[in-house]
Amino acid sequence: MRFLLSTAVVLAAAAGVASHVAASGASPDRGRMELIASVQHAVSVTATSATGLYPGATRATTLQIKNTYPYPIKITAVRAKVAAATSRPGCAGTRTNLTVTHRGRAFTINPRKAAPVIMTVVMPRTVADACQGATFKITFTARAVRG
Repeated sequence: MRFLLSTAVVLAAAAGVASHVAASGASPDRGRMELIASVQHAVSVTATSATGLYPGATRATTLQIKNTYPYPIKITAVRAKVAAATSRPGCAGTRTNLTVTHRGRAFTINPRKAAPVIMTVVMPRTVADACQGATFKITFTARAVRG
């Protein structure tokens, strides 16, 4: 039994999307920032697809986070959210069917450089039979501060 996982980054159907850093009530030079979907290119995120999943399988997918600012940024957290809807009826994007995690520490990305982030994709043994061949949509978010 084989399963297929296609990743989506910040609501894109392909494996990548441009994002920018937006501050909550502050300029991008101060305070905490969060990546949000946008056509601006201050920070960009792309990802590879994880394929060949089956009950109990673990795969890796690599995000590339690029800092286009002229100063370093520090990524303090990277998270993934699996969308509830999948490509197959009867298969929901729940933790019993798919999990995506990152267990890294905070890291700095130098000006105009990119850094890889390895995400772990697991299809638990509890996966529903309806998920065979399903495509899951995943949204990645990261928190960053000026480094």
